[in-house]
Amino acid sequence: MAKKVIAFFQGFVLGLMVDQTENYIITSNRESGFGRYDIMLEPIDKTNEKLPGIVIEFKVINQRKENSLEETVAAALKQIEEKN
Repeated sequence: MAKKVIAFFQGFVLGLMVDQTENYIITSNRESGFGRYDIMLEPIDKTNEKLPGIVIEFKVINQRKENSLEETVAAALKQIEEKN
């Protein structure tokens, strides 16, 4: 179920990003570092400080491991720190 929810939101957000193809290289579900990211926006002009690189990762609450949104966010932030 979680994979279907993530796939839905990933497709939805990718659709919203279509108008950014002039500024960004948009990729999804690619290997990077220690795992996969859901969506990455890499600026075409890397010298333009107004266009930061963006990585988007979707998370769904795992009710067997986490009791609240706060716990899910804490787990996601821990994952970011561990994978640097």
